[in-house]
Amino acid sequence: MKVLLINGSPHEKGCTYTALSLIAGELNAAGIETEILNVGTKPVGGCIGCGGCAAGKGCVFGGVVNEAIEKAKTADAFVFGTPVHYASASGNMTSFMDRLAYAGGRYLAYKPAAICCSARRAGTTSALDQLVKYPEFFHMPLVSGSYWPMVHGSNPEQVLQDAEGCAVMQELGRNMAWLLRCIEAGKAAGIMKERATFTTDLWDLTSFFFEAPREYEEKQVRKYWKGQNPAILRELRDVLAGIDDFSLENTERIVHAWIEEKGYGMGQVMNTLRLALVGAGKGPGMYDVTSFIGKEETLRRIDNLLTNLKPAIE
Repeated sequence: MKVLLINGSPHEKGCTYTALSLIAGELNAAGIETEILNVGTKPVGGCIGCGGCAAGKGCVFGGVVNEAIEKAKTADAFVFGTPVHYASASGNMTSFMDRLAYAGGRYLAYKPAAICCSARRAGTTSALDQLVKYPEFFHMPLVSGSYWPMVHGSNPEQVLQDAEGCAVMQELGRNMAWLLRCIEAGKAAGIMKERATFTTDLWDLTSFFFEAPREYEEKQVRKYWKGQNPAILRELRDVLAGIDDFSLENTERIVHAWIEEKGYGMGQVMNTLRLALVGAGKGPGMYDVTSFIGKEETLRRIDNLLTNLKPAIE
């Protein structure tokens, strides 16, 4: 996954860059790639409404706007940052955002976004109010923190002394990483738009990616936690424990070969494993789950089932 951070400041490594770097640092710590693109060091003309971008080749004036459009095609999320100039976003940032939205808005749609601004003293709230209009227009889930996303200072050193502002920037990074992981989990679970109407629906359908089962679905227990299945799960645990490369493809290859060698039923093994990892008869393929939660958590969940749940009486 990759997040594109847009720096609208004329100072390439100034206050806005410092704020964006704090966000990027948290994303990187979560294993998410980042790129900070500066759009403020050279003049950026505004949109003239010519309609030339309708041809699908970007803005007719080219430059950094088209560079950003190309990057936006493969980005998973965005952060838009600007300095405050006369209680507004910088002129370059305003022109850039207008043209990016008009010529490349389809590459922003439905992707998470965050905004931030830097100022010496005031004008931040009006600048944020201006900047937030773009993600709101393109159905972009807006990532927030515990306070309005702003930092204060006349230089990077002063910005870093703004403890609360820096903490909010770091919160934005962590919260965006969490949301991206949720989206990744939802895609792995095969969730379609019509199936997840509210945030609670999304959590109900994907919570097993983030926490172990606290209880096991009675129907699944009666059906699969009986006969040879507990013993088979113990064997499978040993097989999984011996796998170093726990990627989806490698785990699937090794486990399938073991199942064929032992003569077990594929559904018998996979549904028993699903009971241990998910606790219910839902979710994506088991190798999607194991590769996402990792080897250590997979083994821990199997141990929980083996230790804490008595087999059903046939």
